[in-house]
Amino acid sequence: MSAEERAVPESWTIEGAERLLRSLAGVVSVRVVAKPGGAVEEIHVLTTEEVSPKSTVRNVESALLARFDLEVDHRKISVAQSRGRQPAPVEDMPQAASVIDATPSLHALPQS
Repeated sequence: MSAEERAVPESWTIEGAERLLRSLAGVVSVRVVAKPGGAVEEIHVLTTEEVSPKSTVRNVESALLARFDLEVDHRKISVAQSRGRQPAPVEDMPQAASVIDATPSLHALPQS
C-alpha cells in the first residue's frame, strides 16, 4: 500500500477518543484524562464481564492507534468491570454541560 492509499489519521480530541472507546465491545463508560499539551495522562474504562480486562486494554490501545495514530502506554489504562450491566447506547449517555464564563467583564467592575 502506498503512502497515498493509506488514510490520514484524524486529529484526536478527548470527546472523539471517548466516543471511539465507548463503541468497543463490553465498554459501558470511558473517561480520558489528558495534560494541557494533549498527552494522554490516564484512561479509565468501565466494562461488562463480556471482555477480559487484558483484552480491553489491548482493544483500547489498538483502537486509538488505528483511528488517531495515538500510542498510549498500557499502564495508563485502567479497567473496572461491572456485573450484569449492559453498555448504554451512546445517544443515551449524558452530555457534558456547557462551561459558562463567570469572569466579570472589566466594564462591570465598580469604579474607584
